[in-house]
Amino acid sequence: MTEKKTDYKLTPFWKEIAEIVKTPSYKGEEIKSNGDFILYRKIITFLYRGSAGTLFEIKQALGEEKLKSFFDYLNFYLSNAETPGHYYPSKLVNKQIREIKQTRELFDLNDTLNQISKVEFEKHGDKSAKGWLPNESPRKKKLVK
Repeated sequence: MTEKKTDYKLTPFWKEIAEIVKTPSYKGEEIKSNGDFILYRKIITFLYRGSAGTLFEIKQALGEEKLKSFFDYLNFYLSNAETPGHYYPSKLVNKQIREIKQTRELFDLNDTLNQISKVEFEKHGDKSAKGWLPNESPRKKKLVK
């Protein structure tokens, strides 16, 4: 059975941000979530709400080569939004892209992925795991060769 969204553990850094975002106002000004938090929520949604599951099913049922083929198609699909047959972003997606770009200096994607990985290891009993590190990724090692 799938856990509720609120049951997923946040990394310590994002727990703090989640608390700040919950704060209704500061001197009459509403506090809005910024681009880095938007991206973090989207990563969590990707990992726990089906997309990663679909990738796992492709890999397990069809093999690593078919998964690579799917990633190649995904890169093609995302490559040119102005061309028919490719991903076409909505106004909301374009707005969120602008917000993410404005805060990208505050957000280290690799560090966040590492923190998420550590939480996953901890959920399964390994409290001392170093988590995922980008320079140790098997896919990246294949690209470097």
